[in-house]
Amino acid sequence: MKKEFVKIGKVLKTHGFKGNLKISIESIYADDINTYKHFFIDNLPYFIDELDDDANVYYLKFEEVDTKEQAQELVGKDIFVDMSQLKPIQQKLSVGLVGYVVYNGTDFLGKVIEKIELPQQQLLNILVKNQEILIPINENFIENIDDNIKRIVLHLPENYLQTFLQ
Repeated sequence: MKKEFVKIGKVLKTHGFKGNLKISIESIYADDINTYKHFFIDNLPYFIDELDDDANVYYLKFEEVDTKEQAQELVGKDIFVDMSQLKPIQQKLSVGLVGYVVYNGTDFLGKVIEKIELPQQQLLNILVKNQEILIPINENFIENIDDNIKRIVLHLPENYLQTFLQ
């Protein structure tokens, strides 16, 4: 069975002289960062020896990457995990959502016109009353994603939309 990989972050730079790296992880995967035993970079598995997080900045050491020079070869590369390592909600968020209709509870909002991937988080760009609204893809906001009818049900904080719709 062919593995499906999902990009969860990027190697930012080396850290120190013993092969440590500073990495960024997209917010929807950050809560589970300590559950991953390995990452994939350039389709090769890299096993995690040490992982520290300091205010959403992550420092890690891979097994068999022991020098700054070895670590430097990974700088700028995307970090992936096997789709099977993700929670079901993360798996759904990893696929394209353009065209899905969006509700806040039972209230119709609009359609997803774009999924934006930034280094630290993903956003849904939704057309609501002829205005584009950006909503962070956050497990706390997403109540349900139904792929069969292409519908996303959100539970947004009170007055969230009013901030944009003025």
